Amino acid sequence: MNRQELGLLDVDEVAEMFEIAPQTLKNRMTRGEFPRGIRIGKRAFWTKNQLQEWVDRQFESTVPQRRRPGRPSKG
Repeated sequence: MNRQELGLLDVDEVAEMFEIAPQTLKNRMTRGEFPRGIRIGKRAFWTKNQLQEWVDRQFESTVPQRRRPGRPSKG
């Protein structure tokens, strides 16, 4: 079974999906700004599901929370 059959994406494929250079992806991984994926030998691989979950978490953490009606705002 090869990695495509397993649904594993390499650095180049993931970088292309996010429209960034592979080195930018590696830099973001080093800084903890992107999930590291799983290591097989010296290479990193991700699944589409893993990446989708990460993207969803990024949106959840950046969407402002709605204020409840009737509560005074702090300011």
